[in-house]
Amino acid sequence: RHIMEEKMNTQDFRTKTMIVERANVSSPEMWGVAVDIGYSGVKLFSPNIIACFPAFAVPARGERLNITTENTKNTILFRKDANSQVWLVGKAAQDSISKDDPDTSSMSIFGRQRYNSDMFRVLADTALGLACTKNQYGDPTNKPVVLKSGLPNAYIKVDSPALREVFEGFHSFDLKVGTKGWQHYEITLVHGNVSVMPQPMGTLLSVATGDDGKMRSEANKYYSSYTLICDPGFGTFDCFSLRGAVMTGMETFDTLGMKQVFAETSKKIFEKYPGTEIPVPAIQTYLEKGTIPVSNRKLRTSVNIQFGDILEECSREIAMRAIDKIDELYDLVDYDYLILTGGTGEAWYGYFKDAYKGMSNLTIIPGNQNTMGILSDENGHPAPLPFIFSNVRGYYMSIYHR
Repeated sequence: RHIMEEKMNTQDFRTKTMIVERANVSSPEMWGVAVDIGYSGVKLFSPNIIACFPAFAVPARGERLNITTENTKNTILFRKDANSQVWLVGKAAQDSISKDDPDTSSMSIFGRQRYNSDMFRVLADTALGLACTKNQYGDPTNKPVVLKSGLPNAYIKVDSPALREVFEGFHSFDLKVGTKGWQHYEITLVHGNVSVMPQPMGTLLSVATGDDGKMRSEANKYYSSYTLICDPGFGTFDCFSLRGAVMTGMETFDTLGMKQVFAETSKKIFEKYPGTEIPVPAIQTYLEKGTIPVSNRKLRTSVNIQFGDILEECSREIAMRAIDKIDELYDLVDYDYLILTGGTGEAWYGYFKDAYKGMSNLTIIPGNQNTMGILSDENGHPAPLPFIFSNVRGYYMSIYHR
């Protein structure tokens, strides 16, 4: 079996699963929950946890083997009650399907009308349950749950009511995480305790706020200067401009995110290896291995081909399109700061730094600014939050300051 030389680590592009219990700054009067349900990942913050998991869920098919391995410690299962259909959530859902599965061939999971789908409500309840799970750092007993979420700039006005409706009201369901048993949840979010904000504003609040919840000295510079926030995510690319503490514009583009990178990657794989079709929703499963199967059924042959070079080429191409769009819309000579955020922003940070290295007036700031030490790396050393948490951390800080 032949494997071509790989040129990049495709695992860096796969949505991670992280469940980290820790004490976050919080108000004793309420249980603040921040949730960001993106097109690739679900991110959440609460007083006792930081977590993320892939934004994908499917009904379980057949009996699940009761085997404990390193890969099952963060496996998430969902059900409405003991007699209901069990759903696989996140990585477990992605790993249960193949490129030929009907669940991977439909782009409907990336549509704006997803709020009323069973999958979206399973993802929302799962995030809410994780954020309200008791651990050594506390629990929401006898406290009102206050939830903040976010949407792309262009979707705020139209989509906010639908998103709020998903979270408001009474929620009753069961979760099973890793080797733990099933846990039942009953959570009520009253009307008025669920709100939605523009996603890039979350990043602005995050970079301006320290881990103690206090505004940092740099905050005044960001608010009083000309600042552009660029948030390339999976489904959209959002820009949010701020001049002298006044919001001067919000733009959203739906062809300049990681979904487009994966779509171009899928297209080029098919062109290079005719008959090998990897739908966008299925690419996540192949990122783990870094290879795609190229087969010839007639000859009964198959080889695993590394596709990192194709993915890297497509990522750079879409990143440069995004940079060209920024140049088209904004005269960056007038700006002091460009804050880059989002999971795709982390992959593109080097491209942005290189593209604007000649502009002495412009400082490029990573969206995970001021998060060093919130996490630890594999050696126990202080580590910053990944870019994917930038927006949701800002939502959480807005609850703390409300």
